[in-house]
Amino acid sequence: MERPSGAALYHYMEGARAVIDLIVERFRQGGKDFHDADTLVFPLGLQCRHLVELRLKELYQVLTHEEAQYHHKLLNLWLTVRPLIEERWPTSNRSSGDRYGHLPREILAELGIVLRTEGDLDRAEALIAALDEIDPLGVSFRYPGTIPAQVKSVSLEKLADTALELDAFLEGCVVAVYEENATRAEIEAEFRAEVESEYRDLPDW
Repeated sequence: MERPSGAALYHYMEGARAVIDLIVERFRQGGKDFHDADTLVFPLGLQCRHLVELRLKELYQVLTHEEAQYHHKLLNLWLTVRPLIEERWPTSNRSSGDRYGHLPREILAELGIVLRTEGDLDRAEALIAALDEIDPLGVSFRYPGTIPAQVKSVSLEKLADTALELDAFLEGCVVAVYEENATRAEIEAEFRAEVESEYRDLPDW
């Protein structure tokens, strides 16, 4: 099987997100049973971490047009991607409070926006660092005895919330790149059409 790249990552990420939703739904329908919490956290953690890793690699690919580094170190991937985000969008570390604080509360609730004072990139980095601490190499939820000793407990719901928030943020960055590229291509096409039209109207000498 070939290593997935580009658009092929889409199916892996959609599958991971669907599994996360199903596990969380099962946990909540079961009344947040302690047994479920102790067992479901492992497949959930595996999918959460994998989803964020793939999102980081996807974003790196669309920003650089290069294959992402083939390793599983989340924080290293993020520290490679963050400067690329800041270069493309210099004001990207504004807080959600700065961006959306002017909106009415009902609109914020409808859109699911939480007003925060920390910058968006700083928050993403803190969440990624937390995931990286729990699972630095992508194996902590695969095999017994691989969760780092300093991690005493893992909240199933917080783990899912962290992954889904990062998923939404990183996917938003990817979509913004595609939209900007499409707009740029449209502007360039219109400009070429105008220039060609002007040259067609010139008299022959």
